[in-house]
Amino acid sequence: MSWLNHLKIAIKVNLIVALMAVVTVGTVIFATQRMRMGDDAYSDVVARVDQSTTLAVRARGMAENYVSSAFQLAAETTDEGNAMYLAQTDTSRKAYESIMAAVLKDLPEKRAIIDPTVANFQQAFAACDPGIKYAATTNTPEDNLKAAQRLKAECVPLAEQAIKAHVKMVDALIASSKKVSDNLTEEADFAIRMVWIAAGVGLFLGHGPHRGSVQDEWSRSRAHEGGATGGRETHCRTAQGGHDQNGRRLRRCRWRDR
Repeated sequence: MSWLNHLKIAIKVNLIVALMAVVTVGTVIFATQRMRMGDDAYSDVVARVDQSTTLAVRARGMAENYVSSAFQLAAETTDEGNAMYLAQTDTSRKAYESIMAAVLKDLPEKRAIIDPTVANFQQAFAACDPGIKYAATTNTPEDNLKAAQRLKAECVPLAEQAIKAHVKMVDALIASSKKVSDNLTEEADFAIRMVWIAAGVGLFLGHGPHRGSVQDEWSRSRAHEGGATGGRETHCRTAQGGHDQNGRRLRRCRWRDR
């Protein structure tokens, strides 16, 4: 960088300030972009992933209500009660299907674990429906017992299997959400490290390579000032044993040309 030696000190200082400004602006832009990306990602986790996971948990409740209403129907002895619990089973089934359709719409990337879970419940619904319809026609204790036994044999095994699969799906969604959160934390840490590195590089570029050039310019400026006084150097030393009238030691000085 010998070309810097031919620039005035004011220009060099301005170059350093400009370089620091460029590094600062670049660091701010980088940090702003990273923060925006992190904010968008966190918003996605909260508004989409977490909400869909909550809906999936609610869907499990609807499936459990379906099975519960089926057994309440088998124990009912009145036509009004049969109609009420039959309607509840139908409502619970439709609610489960509707909720899981919404979850799949919001999390298409999780289709591989959502579709098999929904398919398990479809099999359970298909197995339970005949027993439920039969239970809706019973009013006597003997017929109710038969309806309950039929539900226990035909409906419960597949329903339990589907519920267990649904729990695993929810656990997988929660684990996926946690992984996304951990990745965002790593991204934030990376952004912080890059900001510090950029700041350090900026300080080095602004202060290190040009420091000698500025000092050289300063030395030449001082030398020029010395030349303006005649180009002489002053050399002083304390005189041996000499004191003035106030008791201060005398100094002897002489001048010589550079």
